[in-house]
Amino acid sequence: MNQSQPSKPKRFWIVSGTGTGNTALTAFDAAVLNAGIGNFNLVKVSSIVPPNCRREGAPPEALLTPGSVVPCAFAHGTAKHGDQPVSAAIGVAVPESPDDIGVVMEIAVSSDEDEARRMVRSMCQESMEMRSLGVKEILLASAQARPPEDEDCFSVAVAAVLIH
Repeated sequence: MNQSQPSKPKRFWIVSGTGTGNTALTAFDAAVLNAGIGNFNLVKVSSIVPPNCRREGAPPEALLTPGSVVPCAFAHGTAKHGDQPVSAAIGVAVPESPDDIGVVMEIAVSSDEDEARRMVRSMCQESMEMRSLGVKEILLASAQARPPEDEDCFSVAVAAVLIH
């Protein structure tokens, strides 16, 4: 029996956003909408970018149909009223050779955005070293969220890579 292989993704997007809502889920929904990916069915995948996959410049909503099922690696952090800020960061390690895979690393932490970005950059580098692959560049996206002081609500920071 000859089973067809799923199509190999050719492009990726790296995005981030923040959102606030009365529940953690509605705050997450607001954050993915803010990131420009809230009208897709996001399917969480592990963190490999296929060979010859390129970063897309146009926003995902300009090229993908609303309701599409889109593979995605993402991190999100949630803060409730009175909590410390939360940061989410994601990185794509682009290989030196386009014929090699790239990796995606993501993190959500209760610290500032710069620390989250530093951690993700280090994770990308380490992951490529484990594979004995050279790094052309590391692309980063991040967001930091803090609930408003005067409202009893949730805030979410999200950072994501869509692979399509």
